[in-house]
Amino acid sequence: MNTARNELGVAMVTVLFVGAALTVVSSTAAFVTIKEFRSGADDRRATEALAFAESGVDRLMLELARGTFTWNEISEAGCALAPIGVPKGNLGSQEFYAVHLTVFHPELAAAQRLPDLQTWKKPGDAWNSSWNDNKELCTDTTRPGPGPGGPQVPQWFAITSTGQHPTATRQVRQLVKIGARGLPIGMEADTVEITGGNPSAANVSLITPGDVTSDRNKMNFSGTDPYYKLHHFWDSLSPTVPAPAAVHALGTIRCSANPSSTQCTGGVEHSPSRKLNCGANGNNGQSQWDQSGGGSTITTTTPCAGQSVAPPPSSFFSPDDYKRAAPTPELTDQDYANLKAAAKAYGIYCPLSSGGAGTCTKPTGTFTVNSNTVIQDSDVAGLRNNFVAYFDFPPTGDPLSRFVKWSAAVGPCNDSAPLSKSVVIVVHYGGIELAGNGEIVGAFLAEQGEIALRGSGAGFLIHGTLISKSLDLGGNARVQMSSCWVKNIPGGFLRVTPESFSEVDR
Repeated sequence: MNTARNELGVAMVTVLFVGAALTVVSSTAAFVTIKEFRSGADDRRATEALAFAESGVDRLMLELARGTFTWNEISEAGCALAPIGVPKGNLGSQEFYAVHLTVFHPELAAAQRLPDLQTWKKPGDAWNSSWNDNKELCTDTTRPGPGPGGPQVPQWFAITSTGQHPTATRQVRQLVKIGARGLPIGMEADTVEITGGNPSAANVSLITPGDVTSDRNKMNFSGTDPYYKLHHFWDSLSPTVPAPAAVHALGTIRCSANPSSTQCTGGVEHSPSRKLNCGANGNNGQSQWDQSGGGSTITTTTPCAGQSVAPPPSSFFSPDDYKRAAPTPELTDQDYANLKAAAKAYGIYCPLSSGGAGTCTKPTGTFTVNSNTVIQDSDVAGLRNNFVAYFDFPPTGDPLSRFVKWSAAVGPCNDSAPLSKSVVIVVHYGGIELAGNGEIVGAFLAEQGEIALRGSGAGFLIHGTLISKSLDLGGNARVQMSSCWVKNIPGGFLRVTPESFSEVDR
């Protein structure tokens, strides 16, 4: 037998087998590599989509910080009103985020914690309040806060954002709590002066860490405050019963220019011999609710003439009382930056010289102002219903000696959010002189300067909150607070607190 001849071709077969094996191995390696590459690309696209979704959350949080939305719009989002959204964020070819905010109820069953959006997809789509407004999510009185629908108790909301990549979609949800940030509501200033005329205050409280320096008796307070409760001023009293409109001063309340007036002893409202003052507010007895640093324990239970309930336990206003009423008495630098950004985006922004001259910008154009300029109705024409007007003086100089003059009417307030109108006027390092013959609904902030009210007509009405270093009230000026204003409290008065974050699709 010829063994060598019988083994002819074995080498070739071996080579073929080895080649086939190598082909299988290399093909497998290539397949695995391609699969891993595709998987990596999918992961990258999913990661990008997640980043897009998170960008949507950040964008809506920014709009909330700017105060773009009122409490009424926020608290009814997904109930009586459509969800709050911002324009879709286009980040490239078929790359975008879509984000919206709705009410959220963490104590309900999982399927009931969010409103049913039905056919609503984006801002501008039709919304029907009957979809959710009768559900417990929207009717539970513990969710929207104590009556009349105010934001005193922070409530839960959900920001839901979808990030879209051409081949990947991710959805995230940020839960937040939103409520009043603790700024004073009504009238608040370091010092208050009532000079001439007969100004009045309806359903609004006046709070000061300083003094009312003159003539408390010339200003008539009436009604009850829709925001503050008795507990804000008297720790032992009810946290749900509205507080009567009154003056609360850590310092002294001077209630008459005449020291011998029968309404005052020594020219001040409260003294050791007059713990309860029934005459500093005319003959309606409303001054029984006044408090000052000179007050003390009230022992009588007999109400002042014109009042139907007993006086409070004390006419003394303590630092603790002030802190309950105004736990956050001042704006922060970030607050000013947010309000300035809002004014530049959709309101009026005016960088001013020390003399008050400058060029103001608004979405519809520009206009110039000087120290004698009065902001008129024509200057605010065409702006959105709720806007910010920001006047920026230099930080040098005396803020108490320079003013922005405003007489443009803004309003009215309306319980229906789409119909309500208001303005937040901010004067940084200066003051505001409010006058005119119309209603101005909003918030008026001059923390380094003075707010002066001089009504020039029977229709002049300040409807909202005034916060300043000095407050000068005179003429026939009227100041009013209402449940409508509290319901539509400006976004700048709200605090947004992030809570839990989740990836909905994981």
